[in-house]
Amino acid sequence: MTRYCRFLIFGFEEDELDMENGSQKKIKKGLITQEIADTFLTVPKDFCCPISLDLMRDPVIISTGQTYDRSSISRWMDEGHTTCPKTGQTLAHTRLVPNRALRNLIVQWCSAHGIPLEPPEVMEAMGEAFASACPTKAALEANRAPANLLIQQLANGSQSGKTVAAREIRLLAKTGRENRAFLAEAGAIPYLRDLLSSPNSVAQENSVTALLNLSIYDKNKSRIMDEASCLVSIVNVLRFGHTTEAKGKCCCNVVQLISSS
Repeated sequence: MTRYCRFLIFGFEEDELDMENGSQKKIKKGLITQEIADTFLTVPKDFCCPISLDLMRDPVIISTGQTYDRSSISRWMDEGHTTCPKTGQTLAHTRLVPNRALRNLIVQWCSAHGIPLEPPEVMEAMGEAFASACPTKAALEANRAPANLLIQQLANGSQSGKTVAAREIRLLAKTGRENRAFLAEAGAIPYLRDLLSSPNSVAQENSVTALLNLSIYDKNKSRIMDEASCLVSIVNVLRFGHTTEAKGKCCCNVVQLISSS
């Protein structure tokens, strides 16, 4: 977890500093593994496929809750294996659920270190629609670790780190009732409330949209309403928000909160 935070917070701050100074890291064309070798970077082990040991470009979750790169686990299954390579458990089914939260973390890490990462061959929109419509216990459990990490970053991260975390929570909260439930249970709401008063317009937009997505789940409406000063902070953004987008999201948020469950 601390390794994730280091890459997300310090990696992005360094990247932003380079942009401010008018310099950008030169991105070379080639395979991901070769790029990493050329720059002598150590890839976080959680970003590597347990089968190939390479950086995952399309992480997916299997029935046992383990995450693998799609190409590697698909090849494993095509060869006739019916067990999880890492745990040895028999697979209950062969569905592959995109691990979107982990994919986003990998994309951010690659971007911060100038490593090219091509989009997965399978359309993410289709995968997300399937995952949202057919959430499995394994998929939900796999999302908890990145969710807890993001909340930790909201609590203890730098301003840029908190902005990134709010954006990822905003996206994760779009993908199902269960995700909205455990994000709120894990304590995301008070940190998102605090970010509503951020002088950073992007951070403000991400936090108010994340709260809007969380409020789609009825039980979270009362959590948001009961959180001290949360409704007041939302109304303040509605009145004095940095952008029209933020004000519009706040308007939707207020309507969502007062709507009957």
